[in-house]
Amino acid sequence: MMNNPYLKEYNCVRKNKGIVLFFVAIVVFVSVNSVYSAEINILSLKQEAEHGSIRAQEQLGRYYYYGKYINKDYQQAAKWFLKAAEQGDPDAQYSLGILYSRGHGVSQDYKKMFNWYTKAASKGMVEAQSDLGVAYEYGKGTTRNYKQAEYWYLKAAEKNYSAAQLNLGLIYLDGKVGAPNYSLAKEWFMHAANKNEPMAEFNLGRMYYLGIGVEKDDRKAVEWLQKGAEHGSMEAKNSLAFFYFNGNGGLPIDKDKAIHLLQQSAMQGWGEAQYNLGMLYEEGTDNLPKNYLKAYAWYSVASVNGKEEAKKNREHIGSQLTKGQMEEARVLSDEYIYKYHWQHD
Repeated sequence: MMNNPYLKEYNCVRKNKGIVLFFVAIVVFVSVNSVYSAEINILSLKQEAEHGSIRAQEQLGRYYYYGKYINKDYQQAAKWFLKAAEQGDPDAQYSLGILYSRGHGVSQDYKKMFNWYTKAASKGMVEAQSDLGVAYEYGKGTTRNYKQAEYWYLKAAEKNYSAAQLNLGLIYLDGKVGAPNYSLAKEWFMHAANKNEPMAEFNLGRMYYLGIGVEKDDRKAVEWLQKGAEHGSMEAKNSLAFFYFNGNGGLPIDKDKAIHLLQQSAMQGWGEAQYNLGMLYEEGTDNLPKNYLKAYAWYSVASVNGKEEAKKNREHIGSQLTKGQMEEARVLSDEYIYKYHWQHD
């Protein structure tokens, strides 16, 4: 009998197809089995939670909050966090405070936020301690009290929590608990910057650029601003753009790079960068052609984000636009405000 060369190839293909189908079946089985296991896990978790398990109640609250293994439901998250919080669980107490802060699943209520943060912080929860410091610093849910803010920031900062270290540095820099203490400000910024906290890196750059508590040094300023920009600080990107525009701090003049940094910062919501872009579009450069519509739009969103000077500039631009151009400018402004309004707590 003659050997058929095509038969061998066909058999290999058939075998390979069988292998592929076999593995597809395994994947489908594992996927279905994982979903089934997750459903079983949720049912089991709910039963434990209903019987008073603090761990299960807190975990179920997190699952509902993040939509993990179950449909996202803030009201259900609040329900289960409350059950665990009332039994004294600090994680649930802090989570419930966040819900009241943001109005997720409950009516926004800073006083209740403050109360739950206080309970969690008193049990040593570092995130709650740091956020309680924020509440005291800005008077959210309580009377503003900088000494209490310092107290709670320090508790969290000493546990190596970078957000608290940054905030502690800022209140020393701004002199909110007495005269400005630049030495302590720098010390706490350095602690936070060593953990790649972008705002601490930005503030160190600002200190070196302005010579606040340190000898003025543009190269060190650039070094810290570059780190802050790399780690996402919109403030650092805006400031670093200035150095590229002017070729300071050992950097070459690179206006394309400067504009790119400004655009990144502006799109993150930083009003200063939005204002700067507005000026560039208003005046026009070799790297960025004059465009009154974009200038008007950037001034508009900068104004919304707290840059007061932008209002006057926007009105000046508006006086030079035709009725049709003004309509286009307003549409573009609405788009920019929707996209680039800085959303923060």
